[in-house]
Amino acid sequence: MILRILFFFIAIGACSAVLADGFSVKVHTPDRLTEKESQILEEIDCPFMNDSSKECFVTLNLREREITEAYVAQEAVLAFVSGMKGIVFVCSKEILFESDFEGRLTASRMAATFVVLKETLKWLKVGSGKKSFIDGVTIYEAKMRDDSVAYLSYSKVERKVKIPVSEGVWRVASLVADGSGKMRRVFRKGNSIEGTLTPSPVLITPVKTSREYNSESADFWEKEEPKVIHLTFSDASWNNLLRTKKEEYVEADFECSGVALKRVGVRFKGNSSLSMSLREEKFPFKIDFDKFEGQSFLGMKKLNLSNNFKDPTMMREYLAYEVFRNSGLWAGRAAFVKLYISVKGKFERKYFGLYTAVEQVDGEFLRRWFGNAEGTLFKPETFGDDALRYRGEEPRLYGNCELKYGELHPDYDSLIQFTRLIDSSSREEFVKRVGEYLDVESFLKFIAINGLLANYDSYIGTGHNFFLYYDAPQGKFIFIPWDMNEAFGRFTPQGYDFDTCAYVPVLKPVVSMDRSRRVLVERIMKEERWARMYREILARLHFSVVAEKPLVERIEQIARFIEPAIKEEGERRLAEFREGVRQLRRFIEQRSAFVFFELFLGSPPVLVPACGMLVSDEHGSVIYKDSRILFYGSDNNLQNALTMVLPPDAQLRLSKKYLIILAIDEVIRVDRKNYKIDKIMLPIPFSPPPSQKEVSPRPQ
Repeated sequence: MILRILFFFIAIGACSAVLADGFSVKVHTPDRLTEKESQILEEIDCPFMNDSSKECFVTLNLREREITEAYVAQEAVLAFVSGMKGIVFVCSKEILFESDFEGRLTASRMAATFVVLKETLKWLKVGSGKKSFIDGVTIYEAKMRDDSVAYLSYSKVERKVKIPVSEGVWRVASLVADGSGKMRRVFRKGNSIEGTLTPSPVLITPVKTSREYNSESADFWEKEEPKVIHLTFSDASWNNLLRTKKEEYVEADFECSGVALKRVGVRFKGNSSLSMSLREEKFPFKIDFDKFEGQSFLGMKKLNLSNNFKDPTMMREYLAYEVFRNSGLWAGRAAFVKLYISVKGKFERKYFGLYTAVEQVDGEFLRRWFGNAEGTLFKPETFGDDALRYRGEEPRLYGNCELKYGELHPDYDSLIQFTRLIDSSSREEFVKRVGEYLDVESFLKFIAINGLLANYDSYIGTGHNFFLYYDAPQGKFIFIPWDMNEAFGRFTPQGYDFDTCAYVPVLKPVVSMDRSRRVLVERIMKEERWARMYREILARLHFSVVAEKPLVERIEQIARFIEPAIKEEGERRLAEFREGVRQLRRFIEQRSAFVFFELFLGSPPVLVPACGMLVSDEHGSVIYKDSRILFYGSDNNLQNALTMVLPPDAQLRLSKKYLIILAIDEVIRVDRKNYKIDKIMLPIPFSPPPSQKEVSPRPQ
């Protein structure tokens, strides 16, 4: 492969301070810039500076020289290997700008190359360059910030070379921006890098592929007790926030876990969750710690505070993320937060309630899961339509796939190839090549968990609320869940409501809101080996991460440690919470029974109504409907029916021999063979006056 087309960008990550030992690239122009020109340079993050004098920096004047991007990159490499701290390129502003095909002013390829050099060389340790020769070509060995070895090289004329490296995954990166002003790179596996060197320098660096553990933020995410966050706004900032109600940041001061930060960015977030919160003023927030100052909170640049819209239990999103992570899939972390807000001159430490903090899907998230952030993160956004349709060969046609990470090296070519394969390939080609772009088993697990959790405001329902990450070193697309406050049946497909959402089938993965298609799912499920794999995944998950008993116990555990924070929101909210927890428990019981029936016994013989119940095991199933208890065998045939009116809070349980009905003051036992009914009355416990009650010690 020819190395001239390659490039790698080492992502910035969550580092909040400038690296003292990193090589710096700066640009200075003595010309006066217009407001539009300054904005263009700012948008591409060009390393522009007002003063050209920097101690221990090489200063290179480009104003009177016929220059190329390759020459500029060569000079930067030579400045680095000479032991300098950095280089300043002095140039006229004409070098920094050009006009596009429509005559609009844009950043030039040279300006983009300055950005490439800045973002790449800053991770090389100053003074670590060492010269060697391979096949008559000069190779510079350098150390990166983590002490791993990197290689820099170029050749005045094209020369083939084979560079020995340690076994692993390596990226080969051009230090010159391509014609579109973006960074290009490829990845190689093995113990040598072969290719053709050109005048455009390349950087060869190792790629980490094992997960990183950020101990700095571990306590925030792993300790389950609600954390306390305090935001302080000026009167003007608060009014601006309320007035705009858009994605515009205002300044605030932030305190949490003993950390105090000045001038963080705060804005509202969400669509429905924001519009429906205006009456009660429990707004959803996004905090950008790095917006106005170069800083982070426990290594995090951003933090999302969800107001748990449509979820009286306040735990659906927290629990859904936990299920995804426990299954081994890529998913964010969540934590409970008590939010207090002060507005100077108006109110002090006003309690806004219990929130769910959700981890931002960004470079830090990617490094934690993949060991690197070399890929491209998209957020497909559509409602009802298939977000992964093939729209043509131009990246601009994929505006529905918002670019969230990897702006300097977006892998649109891979996205276009993937969607073309989904939409336009023959069956033979699809079956042969889909594994090149997708880990099919992980994708099937992703859609299975969404279905088991009845999470329909998602890829399998509305078609959005997920991230699509292209893991460039591995060449695979990864689906990452997002915004799951309406999991466990709070967002219902057509023909269902909350009471019947537990009975939405899971064997047909897509529950479209408007009959639109998910072509990727359809094509995979048409292949028997993958359809069988999907059923096996459903069964494994049903008996593990979404098993009824441990899931209900987990709900009760979470309820205990968040109830005091909800009680502070008022008695009405507390009553809604307790009723919501009861409904959630019942939903999971019914969902579990229905899924068991569908997986092992086929489709349920009748539609279970809102006031009905379903339980099943390997011997058959029992459905309570319209004051009748219907007994079905394992062959799905009706065996018997009993007329019986059950109280609203009754629960059904099956043993090998009996149907057991649990009510408030009695237990009803029905023999599954002869249908004999036994009733056991339960004594109502006597509650002594408060003065006579014994106080039990609190559990430790």
